[in-house]
Amino acid sequence: MSNMGNNMEHNTAKKRRAIELGKDLLILLLCCSALLLAIRGQLFSSAPRLFGGQDSRQPGTAEPAVGVQADAACPLRLAVNLTGANGETARLGLQDDAACQALFQQLAAPLAEALSAADAPEQISRQQWEQALSAAPGVVLDFQSPMPLPVLVHWLAGEDAGLTAQTRRLALYVQGDGLALCWRDESSGGYFRTRAQGVNTRALSDALSGLAPNGAQFAFENPDYDRLDPDTLILPQTTSMPVYSVSDPMGDGRDSLETLMGYLNISADASNFYSAGSEQVARSESDSLRLSQSGFAIYEAGEARSGRFPVPVRGDQTTLADGVEACRRLAAATAGLQCGQARLYLSGVIQGEDSLEVCFDYSLSGAPVQLSSGHAARFWVSQGQIVKFELSFRSYAKQESTAALLPPRQAAAALAAEHPGHELLLVYGDTGSDAVSADWAAAGTSSQEEG
Repeated sequence: MSNMGNNMEHNTAKKRRAIELGKDLLILLLCCSALLLAIRGQLFSSAPRLFGGQDSRQPGTAEPAVGVQADAACPLRLAVNLTGANGETARLGLQDDAACQALFQQLAAPLAEALSAADAPEQISRQQWEQALSAAPGVVLDFQSPMPLPVLVHWLAGEDAGLTAQTRRLALYVQGDGLALCWRDESSGGYFRTRAQGVNTRALSDALSGLAPNGAQFAFENPDYDRLDPDTLILPQTTSMPVYSVSDPMGDGRDSLETLMGYLNISADASNFYSAGSEQVARSESDSLRLSQSGFAIYEAGEARSGRFPVPVRGDQTTLADGVEACRRLAAATAGLQCGQARLYLSGVIQGEDSLEVCFDYSLSGAPVQLSSGHAARFWVSQGQIVKFELSFRSYAKQESTAALLPPRQAAAALAAEHPGHELLLVYGDTGSDAVSADWAAAGTSSQEEG
């Protein structure tokens, strides 16, 4: 009996230990599950998202990550003016995306300060403009397309500096105890200068210190290029450019359309689907969204104007800066999310009396991409909302191979014979093939003699 009692106690103790071990294992599993859920939550919360399912912010107003707006202001090319050992100006020209973005991160702060503290602009002559393009220490920012100064100030400083011009090129340089800004107004063709006195000039000088010139020139500085647009920037090291493979990241079919609807927070369950030729179409309320087999998408708001993509309204109107920024966010969350190694840049703004048209295009290695389908992203804003947009989905990947180019001097001579006064420009032509390479092209003239 004694042995039997001992065995029963021993068995009971083993059962208790087994139960306790089971409890410990259950607690451990619950902790692991909670940890996995937390990690997944972090992953999904950090993924790019235009509109949030449980996000308390209004659609289209999600704050971008730190630096996103300043990155949007980064020019495609930079010309850095340095003071050489003999006191003459030496220049570094940059077009590579990574190099431009790295330098622009250091230039953004002094540029924002100069724009914010700028006094009233004064008109200057063409000769004074050329002097500004060569002023050292200084830098010339080339945005490739007209950049509205209210948008630039908004992206850099989040405020309104009262400057209204649209400019392709902006010169920033040290002058006396402050900074000077010069630009060409693309609407009027006139040249303007403003000063920001008393601001810290050291930040600009420090950003440019340690850089080495590479012999870049503006066309007006070299008689060999006198048949080009005088503001053309000639980069002497441009002998080859990378080749990029191209693909349609969206594919075709209803699954791809539903993926795009997910980016836009349009409910697939509350939409009707049908095919129209080579397009897949979804209708949600009175709005429509189309996606073609080539990755071209069109959204149109119905007459009821659902307000699906609102734009901030201040007082009784939408400001230019707010309208462009709302379009930038939408472009970044769709075409920009799928473009691979390309970059989206602001390529056009047309402001009507009560409407706004905003365009973005792709760039590769600092050179614009010309799409046969038009723009990478194009938006129409009216009555406080985006009422229509077009998206061309393309994904680019740099290959190991490069494409040889004509030397700039030979290319300039060839193009000037047919297009005198035009700008010599590197572009990637994307006609829908599976690879693109850069070549020289003639861009329309932008500089006219003034004063």
